[in-house]
Amino acid sequence: MRRRKYHIRLGKLMAFILVIIALCGALVYAAASIYRYVSMKSDTGTAETASAPDYYLLVGINNDPVPSAETVIVCSVDRKTKHLELISVPASTSSGLGIDAKNQITVGEAYRKGGVIETKSCIENLMHIRINHFIIFNEKTFNEAMNHFGNINLYVEQEMMHNKGDGTADFHLYTGYQTLDANGAMAYVRYMDPEQDEIARIQRQQRFMKTCLLQMQQHYAVTNWEMVRHYWAPYYSNVTYKEAASLAYDITGFPAENIQFAILPGEMENKDKNTKVWVVNPIEMQKTIASTMN
Repeated sequence: MRRRKYHIRLGKLMAFILVIIALCGALVYAAASIYRYVSMKSDTGTAETASAPDYYLLVGINNDPVPSAETVIVCSVDRKTKHLELISVPASTSSGLGIDAKNQITVGEAYRKGGVIETKSCIENLMHIRINHFIIFNEKTFNEAMNHFGNINLYVEQEMMHNKGDGTADFHLYTGYQTLDANGAMAYVRYMDPEQDEIARIQRQQRFMKTCLLQMQQHYAVTNWEMVRHYWAPYYSNVTYKEAASLAYDITGFPAENIQFAILPGEMENKDKNTKVWVVNPIEMQKTIASTMN
């Protein structure tokens, strides 16, 4: 009788131990599954965050008493993939802001209306992106930057000349290979041909920027870092000299094939007899923006 009770108790004890082992196993398996899930989500989230580009808004303004933007460029910088894309936005681009289609202001006029805040908001609404950094240059600060950067060797594809209001020569560039100083560089990027072809000017600006970047990459990264750190002085910016120096250091190491240029897709249309506006192609624009998120 005792032996039978002993076996019964032993059987119950073994069953209890097996249940405990099974529960422990289930808990361990569940914990491992949760850990793997959290790790995968964490890795995925980190990868997505790391691969998201930073957007910088570069704006060149004129010397009018109330200036407007003549050059607008959205720079997409992806430090993880070492990819840089510069998207030029024609200043005549219709912003979509206004009481009706005929009275919409252009991107260039947005700066005159509300400065960089209005311009940044205009570009964000137009391109559906978030811009956290902006850099504003005028003629004076551009010339100062070029004086520190050095002369640029560039082929000038056509004769370029412009006279001031009093009839005296403002600048005159001849066709052919030239070494452009700060004044020559400013003349090259701001020249507008007699047909007032804004897209042709943007293409020249992109050639100029490409040449500058290639020339910069011939220097050591630390040299570019040091130069920008000491001479960073835009007209107005929320990018500190330390941030600008770090950006110059990183871009120095970007492969040349990863530096790309684009113009915001669209076409020029007549707003009235005397005014043309750049009307964005929304589908092609999204393709261009998507290319910055590789």
